[in-house]
Amino acid sequence: CAVLKSLKDFKGAKCYVGVDLSSGGDLTSIAIIIPYMVGDVKKYFIHTHSFIPKTRVDEHIKTDKIPYDLWIEKGLVTVTETLGGIKTDYKYIIKYLEELVKKHGLKPQLICYDGEDAGAFVAALEALGFDSVSVTEVALELNDATVDFRLEILAGNVEIEGVEVGKGEKKKVVPFDELLTWSIANAKTISNNYGEIKIDKDITTDRIDPIDAIIDAWKAAMKEEYKPDINES
Repeated sequence: CAVLKSLKDFKGAKCYVGVDLSSGGDLTSIAIIIPYMVGDVKKYFIHTHSFIPKTRVDEHIKTDKIPYDLWIEKGLVTVTETLGGIKTDYKYIIKYLEELVKKHGLKPQLICYDGEDAGAFVAALEALGFDSVSVTEVALELNDATVDFRLEILAGNVEIEGVEVGKGEKKKVVPFDELLTWSIANAKTISNNYGEIKIDKDITTDRIDPIDAIIDAWKAAMKEEYKPDINES
């Protein structure tokens, strides 16, 4: 999925935002999905970012055996310091989203969030003028989005920010966001009695929050329809 693009290549674009809110001190992730057309083919560019409370960083480095410190330094994860640094302050998420919207002129169509005790978060979104909807992360509600997301990846229609590595014939584009690719590797699908699927993980130290956020937003993004501009015609 890695391509040499970033959010700066999509100034003024419509987007759909997914937020996987953590009630405790784990990762909280936000995903921004930008659907766009290449000819008659629908593509999706995805940007993700995560947040972790300050006092939980060292703990998660040990339990997850993952270099959060390096990812923080690289700008993939924001450390939240308020609320005692024990749980994520949703104000950081709101600020991050607001700054991205202003910087790139993005036009959020819908904020899809999952998480308990999200009242303050929703109120802050409404104050910014963003429409939001709660997503219940169960197979019944997420099946269509999960299946479609996987198929669009296989079809080559999903893009994430990449960087070039290597030289000459060995040059290739690899994902910039290692946290995102790690969470994809952790994700597996489980099904209910009706064969409907959702993603899950094997152990508690595996994190799939960025993928949860993507699929929350995918429910809305995959329904985005593009109609011909009559004036252009």
